[in-house]
Amino acid sequence: MEQRDHRYPTIKPMLDQGRIKSLTDIFIYVPKSILAADIGKNLKRFNELILNLEGFTLKDLIIIGNLCGLSRMEMFNLVDAEFTIREQAKKNKRNLSS
Repeated sequence: MEQRDHRYPTIKPMLDQGRIKSLTDIFIYVPKSILAADIGKNLKRFNELILNLEGFTLKDLIIIGNLCGLSRMEMFNLVDAEFTIREQAKKNKRNLSS
């Protein structure tokens, strides 16, 4: 990592303002391609990890948090919120198809 992208410092204030509520909300402000490159993943692999969050290592999540100026707990809360959103979406989809 030579120089951090100028958009990373916007993440913490957006989280504090409630504009970022889950992991994928970060990508509204920082492109996935930038984040993927900065954590040493190619974009295709990064997209797979986004679809299957269980594949992220703690190290990956901590690096993302550090880039964005987030504490470990803030980062883990964003991941937890992402899981919750996805679980709720699956539940709603099942209810609609019943």
